[in-house]
Amino acid sequence: IASLTGSIRIYSSLGPARSIVQDAERAHLSVNLGIWLGRDAATNAHEMAAGMDLMSNPAVSTITVGNEVLLRGDLSENQLRAAIQAVRRAARKVGHPLLVTTADVDSVWLAHPDLARYVDAVTVHLYPFWQKVVIGDAIPALKRSYARITSTFPGKKVIIGETGWPSDGPPHGAAVPSPENQVSYFKDFLNWARQQCSPIQYYYFDAFDAFDEGWKTSEAGVGTHWGLYDQGG
Repeated sequence: IASLTGSIRIYSSLGPARSIVQDAERAHLSVNLGIWLGRDAATNAHEMAAGMDLMSNPAVSTITVGNEVLLRGDLSENQLRAAIQAVRRAARKVGHPLLVTTADVDSVWLAHPDLARYVDAVTVHLYPFWQKVVIGDAIPALKRSYARITSTFPGKKVIIGETGWPSDGPPHGAAVPSPENQVSYFKDFLNWARQQCSPIQYYYFDAFDAFDEGWKTSEAGVGTHWGLYDQGG
């Protein structure tokens, strides 16, 4: 992975997270460390504790407190805000700079604009595929969504936390999954991001865990097909 990028994003601070962070430090990779939040308070507490422990590793540069929590309706905005503030307090005690954020889709950020006051950056997920956009209009659609976010939060750092296109599965409106469309979107997105006057920070989904996720069977038949590599590499 270090030959592809200087930064990776992971979604949980439990399970293999400690090993990943330690390996990333040895590989000189920056880590955007996720604290996964859901409906279960006890599991959330374990995630919070693990994330606050791992954030002291110098490889960790960003903490993402919750991923699409408001979209799923797992927590209220006030509950999410409290978790973010707790992580921010812990981050101040760490000996290196840490950016604290939360990640959600553009419609959620636009519906909860006050949440931006509690984070160092707005991390937004932008998927023309889920907007049912034909591949030829995908980048113009992404540009419009990105512009709405940047204009709504002027002066705020904006991170594209996820974007991508699946290689297989059923169509979603006019959006058709295929290897050819995945390659097209990948190349066009990179060209757009690199051509901007101000650098755009982004995490491409699903490039950095490298492989399709065979367990992800619940996303309308395409959940297992976002990786840029198949299971054979």
